[in-house]
Amino acid sequence: MMSINKYFILLCMAIFNITTFAGNEVGNGGGVLVNKTTSRAEFFFDVYETQDHYGFDIQWPDQDRYKNDVQMAKAFVSRLREYDKKLERQLKNFADDFYKESSFISNSHLFIFDTGMGIEIPSNYELKQLIIQYTFDNGQTKYVIDQKYWSELSASQRAVAILHEVVYRRALIVNPRLFSSVKVRQFVAFLISDEITLFSKESYKKMLRALELN
Repeated sequence: MMSINKYFILLCMAIFNITTFAGNEVGNGGGVLVNKTTSRAEFFFDVYETQDHYGFDIQWPDQDRYKNDVQMAKAFVSRLREYDKKLERQLKNFADDFYKESSFISNSHLFIFDTGMGIEIPSNYELKQLIIQYTFDNGQTKYVIDQKYWSELSASQRAVAILHEVVYRRALIVNPRLFSSVKVRQFVAFLISDEITLFSKESYKKMLRALELN
């Protein structure tokens, strides 16, 4: 059973959202931490934020069971099953379509929408844009991805990136004028840390409304 203090902290995170941006309007995407010495991408921003900013431990899916990034992303989504089978099904469908709806670019870094203000990034890293998600008037979604950074990330890091994008896609359906990914990243943090299981079904519904995902 979740303690009152734990529940209060989680719900306040969802409702008050006094955090920072790692993305922007429609045309938003996920960020990646790049090692300044090696110029290689090492961490998807949501992973770093979940651990360093929120203080949650990430509960990774069994990599022997889930063989690729899409399967791992769907394993994270499966944690919704006891709360929201409809959302679980929708996010898994989005994940299945992720690569079909993606275009990779090389030799040209994507525009950085912001710099993760308010969250201290280690001095030997810099925040770069990894993915930009576009939603068109006809409802079509397209992910534009930096090929170099994507190829440098591990399958588990890419799985969180896919999770971020499919949750963001859901958020845009609920609120097409969504202007930041803050709430999306909070929901991702709850999923990848498995903190989502600490919510009662009623508090889960409140959290979902607070994060504009329902």
